[in-house]
Amino acid sequence: MLQRKQVYEINFSLLFFHDSGCGVQDILDLKVKDFVFKRNDNKAELRILGKGRKYRVTPVTKEVVKLFHKYFRIYHFEDDNEQNTYLFYTVKKGIISQMSSDNVQRFLKVYEKEAKKIQLDLPHLHAHLFRHTRAIRLYMAGVPLPLVAEWLGNSNLETTQIYAQSTVEMKRKAVDKLANGEKSVFDNDVTFKYANGDEILRKLCGLK
Repeated sequence: MLQRKQVYEINFSLLFFHDSGCGVQDILDLKVKDFVFKRNDNKAELRILGKGRKYRVTPVTKEVVKLFHKYFRIYHFEDDNEQNTYLFYTVKKGIISQMSSDNVQRFLKVYEKEAKKIQLDLPHLHAHLFRHTRAIRLYMAGVPLPLVAEWLGNSNLETTQIYAQSTVEMKRKAVDKLANGEKSVFDNDVTFKYANGDEILRKLCGLK
């Protein structure tokens, strides 16, 4: 049985991973001071220094803000230097250290096990899943790809295309267009621009 503070940690962590759209290392590099409140405690934004020391600001939802307050009171409230403490950290022999990506995956494994007690068909949880899901939802909501790229911290717009994977409904619309005689991207034997999607995905995931 999970303790209440563990439930707060899980709820905040999973929603935060999704809403931020950040890669694992960007999240692990965040400190409490990088979670900045705007005017009142209901609005906040992340100040992120990503790959290549590129700075960006990302808004977070009210739901994340509410969970942050609960998370903060449990894991940072008694920290004299809380503003400079990593948002997610580990403690070993009384020393606070930056959490590793391996630790993140271990936590996700535990979260997945608990979640599957409620929903058996839950997909395998991994850090990149949340980033991918956030990008798709932004894209489906009509956010232009250049802005999605900036949101994710991708300097290369082509890289962001991997997140624009079509949903079933989007695919159906595309099929309908082709059935109506509209021009296909494959006309005139032109090589599909993202035919090497697997290569892009490997680069995006840091596997190459």
